[in-house]
Amino acid sequence: MTNLLDGIFRTELDLYNQMLKVVDRTSEEFKRLNRKWTVFHEEQFDLSLGQFTNYVCGSQDVSLTNKFLNIMEVEDGSADEAPTFALGRLFICRPEWTFEQIRQHLTLMDQLEWGLVNVVFNMTDDEADVYKTKYNELRKSAGMAEVDLSKYE
Repeated sequence: MTNLLDGIFRTELDLYNQMLKVVDRTSEEFKRLNRKWTVFHEEQFDLSLGQFTNYVCGSQDVSLTNKFLNIMEVEDGSADEAPTFALGRLFICRPEWTFEQIRQHLTLMDQLEWGLVNVVFNMTDDEADVYKTKYNELRKSAGMAEVDLSKYE
């Protein structure tokens, strides 16, 4: 599983970086690379995120998680919510561990928050409150301000 996901993550990042290197966004080269990346992103990367979260929830694979978080940082501003939701699912299964991984990638804290509120959306209020409370407890323990998660309701 590690090798499969690692290969998908490396290809995702490589294709994205190739596309970014093209200066002329109207060129045929950019359009070709953008199509290639888009297909891979939607048909391989996004679809692998369920296996990724299942695997990492059990293994706590820091190396693979860092590769995933690096992709999220590089692709910051993407309209694709699948990686953000995967981050929320990781928090649900391993709150403390996931929070510690994000602390090393603080630019992703907002994405963790967004992913969390979207993942708990289908839970009962009591169950969702457990994770929202845990999130704010972890923020507070890290010296960060609590967040009013009710603004998403």
